[in-house]
Amino acid sequence: MGAGVLMVSNVRYYSFKEINLKGRASFKLLLIATLIIIVTTLWPSAILFVFFLVYALSGLIMTMVEVRKKRQMKKREKNV
Repeated sequence: MGAGVLMVSNVRYYSFKEINLKGRASFKLLLIATLIIIVTTLWPSAILFVFFLVYALSGLIMTMVEVRKKRQMKKREKNV
């Protein structure tokens, strides 16, 4: 039910559109990707749950930070 509420809310999420996979990848990135694949195959349900939970929370946190910044800007404009 929580996912449904978040889908119709104004909460914005990172869309991963800026990621460019066509360029050269560093060794560090390849190592991290390999480790993620290995860990995901060992514990798929736990890893996917954690991934989606962190993704859902990231949208909520980014929205709260954005609202706080807007409130601070309005306060500054009001005080000027």
